[in-house]
Amino acid sequence: MRFGFDTKPFHPTRFYQLTPEELFDAMRAISRAHFDGFETMDVNVSPFFKERRKFINILSETKLQLAAIHVWGDFYTIYKGIHPKIWWRRRRWLRRLIPSILEFASAVGCERLLIEGPLERTEGANERDIASVARGLNKVGRLCDDFGVEATYHPFNHRQIISSRDRLEKLCELTDPSFVHLTIDVQKAVNRGIDPTGIISEYIERTDHIHLRDIKKDGKPVEIGEGTIDLVGIYNLLKTLGYNDWVIVQHGLPALKECHSTPSQSVERAGKYISEYLLSHART
Repeated sequence: MRFGFDTKPFHPTRFYQLTPEELFDAMRAISRAHFDGFETMDVNVSPFFKERRKFINILSETKLQLAAIHVWGDFYTIYKGIHPKIWWRRRRWLRRLIPSILEFASAVGCERLLIEGPLERTEGANERDIASVARGLNKVGRLCDDFGVEATYHPFNHRQIISSRDRLEKLCELTDPSFVHLTIDVQKAVNRGIDPTGIISEYIERTDHIHLRDIKKDGKPVEIGEGTIDLVGIYNLLKTLGYNDWVIVQHGLPALKECHSTPSQSVERAGKYISEYLLSHART
């Protein structure tokens, strides 16, 4: 297993794009905490699409691997026929943006394109919406494969179409397991009333990415080790199941606020929790 850290806490607001200097500072902090790699949003790496050597140099300096590039998938699914401009953006997303990201990912050794979304309609999702998500994922998954990158889908976000166990089961029936893998976010599973150990066990053959997060009894997100999720139990389960892929720590801004942490403190605490507690308390 390889441990990484998401750059989310280094964003002062949710949709803020890190400057190259801010991204490099985040990478250095992640490296100092002895993580193997990191995950980040597509907007943070887009300035390097034509300056790959600069990005590769900072990877070399920090000895980090780019584990995954995280993209939002609203433009590949249910909007056809709703608004022509949005449908055009969906086509652009598939034909221009995603290939550009994948070309960059392949060049810098990034293994995954992590896709989440889309949001369901106000009136709720139907079977056709789930089928549309599946078709989009199959297309993107095959495109990823052409570049030697894995497509991994993140379910269970709030208001997302694939937000329940039943819908995930249907999605998996409609997608090709050779091209569409899964990211299991343990906190998001708990938020949806799903046992993370159960969902990991059921879908271990399709799971290639884990998001490690924590929450308190009242549902407030906190840094890993500060909440109630049995992270040691999850780590032991992953070892038992022979999981050897990425485990990415995600500390969002609400978790930092709850724990009174700066981004650098947050990544340092996460690194210490893994090295001094999680690994030492795991079954051998």
